Amino acid sequence: MPTQTFTVTGWIKTTVPSYDPYINRNGFAGSVATGWDVNRQYKTFELSVTRGDVYVWGRSCPDLATITSGRLVTPYQWHLLAAVCSPTNVSVYIDGRCATNRTVNCPLPVWQWLRIGGAASGSTSGFVLDDVRIYGRALDTAEIQSLYNEDTDGDGLPNWWMSTSLGHDTGQGSDRTLATDDYDGDGYTNLQEYQLRTRPNASYQHPADLPRNLVAWWKLDEGMGTNVFDSSLNGHYGFVMGGNPAGSWTTGVFSNAVTLGGPSNNWIQVPYHASLTPAQELTLAGWVKPFGQGILAGNWDSVGQVYGNYRLQFGPDSIELWFSPAGDGSYYDLHFNPNWSTNEWHHLAVCYGDNDLAVFVDGALMASRTVIGPLSPVPNPVLIGFPGLAEAYSVDDVRIYNRGLGPNEIAALSRGNGLPVDMIVGETATLHAFGASESDTCQWTVVSGAAFFTNTFNCTTDFRPSWSGAVTVQVAWASAGVVHTNRSRTAVAFPSLSPISDWNSYPTIQNNNCYNYATDIRTDTFAQPGTVAWSGWSQMNCEYITNLAISDGLQPVVDLDDLCHTSGLPEGHIVALLVWSWNDYHMLRMEADGTWSHKPGPYEASTLDDAGQPIRDPRTAYFTDASGTYRYVFCGFFWVGPDVHIQ
Repeated sequence: MPTQTFTVTGWIKTTVPSYDPYINRNGFAGSVATGWDVNRQYKTFELSVTRGDVYVWGRSCPDLATITSGRLVTPYQWHLLAAVCSPTNVSVYIDGRCATNRTVNCPLPVWQWLRIGGAASGSTSGFVLDDVRIYGRALDTAEIQSLYNEDTDGDGLPNWWMSTSLGHDTGQGSDRTLATDDYDGDGYTNLQEYQLRTRPNASYQHPADLPRNLVAWWKLDEGMGTNVFDSSLNGHYGFVMGGNPAGSWTTGVFSNAVTLGGPSNNWIQVPYHASLTPAQELTLAGWVKPFGQGILAGNWDSVGQVYGNYRLQFGPDSIELWFSPAGDGSYYDLHFNPNWSTNEWHHLAVCYGDNDLAVFVDGALMASRTVIGPLSPVPNPVLIGFPGLAEAYSVDDVRIYNRGLGPNEIAALSRGNGLPVDMIVGETATLHAFGASESDTCQWTVVSGAAFFTNTFNCTTDFRPSWSGAVTVQVAWASAGVVHTNRSRTAVAFPSLSPISDWNSYPTIQNNNCYNYATDIRTDTFAQPGTVAWSGWSQMNCEYITNLAISDGLQPVVDLDDLCHTSGLPEGHIVALLVWSWNDYHMLRMEADGTWSHKPGPYEASTLDDAGQPIRDPRTAYFTDASGTYRYVFCGFFWVGPDVHIQ
């Protein structure tokens, strides 16, 4: 029985009634906790969900009757609700964020009886509760956020995200739900998908700005200190060690780099993790300046151990790879003279897959042999460099993939200008003119395809494709009277969206409409634009629906043929809005191949318009009312990015 100052928290997942979604799309309701008077006749407090709103209610305090959240709870998803109550104030939190804060003029009476669960008034839908708690004090915002982000197994994935996305609170090695697993097989770990806000259970949705199958990526751009960040977002952080760790930073291929070995005897150490030694396929890649004997990376002989799986050594006149699938001290060896210049940056790569082991230098295959796997990880840390090497050498941009990259992919990495092999419309890549000095003047050109440059600073620029297809980029500069050119090419596509078939199965088809489908966000609420401001069909016109869509995060696109150049938009996809004044609106989405599709209300999604023709341009497609009369007008295009939220 709490005092007049208390906090109630609980996890709730509500469902939508099975009847007509047009009429009852917000009918889900359920109660987390209810306090009663001594005779159990009157509610003195209730924390509940009704029609999507979170309510705090108490019969004896009229001020509580109006405390709502503004429809922030969606069905079929877990949400953490919290009510923080004191004699003068009530705050409602949803998923760790304060949704409303209200001053009250009537202290809440002390509870005599408590009910956990129970349907809210008028509800016919079910709900599930978990982890309901009552505190005899007011929790602060940080404490509630901590409850929301609780991570039982400490793997970086909050329990709520695990439960919502992968079915249970903690990772299980048996069903690919560990942080380092790739649940949907799209080449991105569950941890990467969580940190970049993409769905781990849908292979068509994945991070756009991160290379596929990347296990670790040490860019070495820090430029100061001793900590080394893992840009793969998989958490494989390293530490510069040795005699002068903070003094190891130098100028690199792209930004900063490290100078290792030599008098300072510096190296980088990354704690052991099994994912750093992928069993079936592996690519190790990075840049080196070989003015001394050095090691790009490896887990061989780490911290005094005599066993390891891989180590790539280099020097002014030699490259040697040790590769041991068994990790038992025996190894395969590839040894050759690269005939390279020693005071310039060179790209090294080791690729293993399909029992083939190969070493590339500056994008060219230099040596290969057959190797029988798989790899059995030796529990050693990964070292970039190695302690005790007498000569200094420099290293930059070290990567480990759990896939054997192809020759074209290795060549793209070795070009050094940073242009990925594949990109999506709206993605940005920072390009550098490899081989040019700071004093050179560079000229960037799009040779073919639709793309543009921004933030150009001489030999560095940001590149962004604005339409699908192949794009060829060239940079040219003159040095010592010699003109140098570097050309590279990328294949550009629109982002892949969820398959049409996913929207045509029960219960998705009946609980999601054209707005859900066009934005590619399933809510099972028959979502409407700007739900909080939605006032029905009486104001139906282009301006009204456009403003509501913008309030949900959609961005209006003025020029479809040059959409990225004119608006500088991030990755996402395009939708079109049609309106039948005072009656209806309709939205379509652009597919990866540039065609369009749509989903009329609770009916099947299709690539055809009402005349049975493929939709190639929504501005000229044919859509009618129930009588077959053409009534819809085109209102505009919108960009749907990662920050769009509908309900």
